[in-house]
Amino acid sequence: MSSYGIEDHQRHVHPDIFERRQREFSHALGRAALVFVPAGAAFFLALFVPDVIFGIREPSWYVGVIFLGFMVSMFAPLPYAARKRRAYLEAGGDILLQCPVCDAKIVSLRIRSHLASDHPGESRRLKVLVPLVYGSLIVPLVGVLALLWGVIVGIFPLEWGEMFPTMMIVIFAAWGAVFIPWGVFVERPHRAKVRAEWQSVHVGTQRSQR
Repeated sequence: MSSYGIEDHQRHVHPDIFERRQREFSHALGRAALVFVPAGAAFFLALFVPDVIFGIREPSWYVGVIFLGFMVSMFAPLPYAARKRRAYLEAGGDILLQCPVCDAKIVSLRIRSHLASDHPGESRRLKVLVPLVYGSLIVPLVGVLALLWGVIVGIFPLEWGEMFPTMMIVIFAAWGAVFIPWGVFVERPHRAKVRAEWQSVHVGTQRSQR
């Protein structure tokens, strides 16, 4: 069942669970606003007020510190958001996902434990592949942001900062050029092969039991 189907089902069949889920969601949004709104306001005030209102020229290190603090404030709430998401799904109902190997349908929060217990080979493979896929995108992006910060504080020449849009486009294009074909020509055939092997073993076991 999709997330929209779960919500519609809970609204009509389990209104108490639906109301609890909505309260937790509103509570999480309120907590997030307590971080993001003051962080955005502080970034704007600290960056523009000294120069525009008081005419004080801001040194490069000051701008770099403001930029770094703003970036940290954007990512700092992510662990809290992950915990609230887990509580949100556990309270209101999770989405059932099809196991990539067998016929089981598992809630999304327990798909990893299912793979580790029932399909350890595929679990080990995904533990390597998933960090590789996301890390190959995140690490270059963090490197580009670090380069931009270095330009702001004066460590690197200004010309390097002008290359920021180009570098972002190149990173996304290179990542897509590698992993989109990988998903089509490697991952899909592998999933089909693993599933076919499981079905052959499963059907063979059922026949032998009969």
